[in-house]
Amino acid sequence: ALVTTLYGVLLSNLIFFPLAGRMRILSNEELLQKEMYLEGLVALSEGASTYVIREKMSMLLPLKERMEITEILDKKNDDRNET
Repeated sequence: ALVTTLYGVLLSNLIFFPLAGRMRILSNEELLQKEMYLEGLVALSEGASTYVIREKMSMLLPLKERMEITEILDKKNDDRNET
């Protein structure tokens, strides 16, 4: 019985707790994604411009990700303006 208890403790601490943490992170990411979809769809149904939709959706992102996306989109706009 002692060996079985030891196995249970090892499995829970080495496998199941880290797995639960990873699943919690994935769940939060999925929730954020669905909130962004909903925000975009509501803005589309209201007839908002693409700029307003982009800004509303980006406000749901953390600051670091928001800055990365802004840089990428600005670079694309600069490339379009050069041609």
